[in-house]
Amino acid sequence: MSIDTNYYLKCDLNERGWTEHLINIFYGSPDKLKHRRGFKHNLCLYKKDNVFAIEESDAFKRGFEHSIRTRAERAIHYFYKNDNFSREKVVDIKIKTLSAFQSFAHRKIFVPNESLRQSLILIHGFSETSNIINRIKENDKIYTKLVVDFIRDCRTNYLKELSRLMDVKKVADSCAVQFPSFEKCLQALKQSANVAISQRYQLPFEECFEGPGCDRTGIKAA
Repeated sequence: MSIDTNYYLKCDLNERGWTEHLINIFYGSPDKLKHRRGFKHNLCLYKKDNVFAIEESDAFKRGFEHSIRTRAERAIHYFYKNDNFSREKVVDIKIKTLSAFQSFAHRKIFVPNESLRQSLILIHGFSETSNIINRIKENDKIYTKLVVDFIRDCRTNYLKELSRLMDVKKVADSCAVQFPSFEKCLQALKQSANVAISQRYQLPFEECFEGPGCDRTGIKAA
């Protein structure tokens, strides 16, 4: 069964941190219903552009924050009934893990205001830089990937943001708090960086939109 890649399923929204209540309040009815042969209920489809716009709104951010705290409180309520100090600490950690995807999927990645040639010359020199740029223009995927990786890791704030995400993971692990969306957060952060690079440089950076899980990060339709 094929799904239009301009749309999310309800389960995709759930993975992004949306609850049924948040969907009803901020999105309402789905944009499309798709029949599944052999199933009683239709699939609910939500336009990705609408989802992104809603997630950027102040109203959603306030509602999401309230929802996250409520869910965090509920998740650990019975484990720390008689230990308020530990309870508040774990609630704070649970909030960070539940809100991590929204946080890191929308994290701003800064790419230097310089040409691709200027960025590459710093490492490769004039001659090799010209060769690399020509290879990319010829859509050489190996060279493209190497350049994207270099710019992402050495010329943006990606590694700094990655370190922040890893800090959340370490704290969660230290308190035995589950962080089920961690892998998706990694993918979303990397895709945010790759897309920022592709938008900064006018070259065919197909590599920026490749990789497992892209369809569910909201960065790019697979």
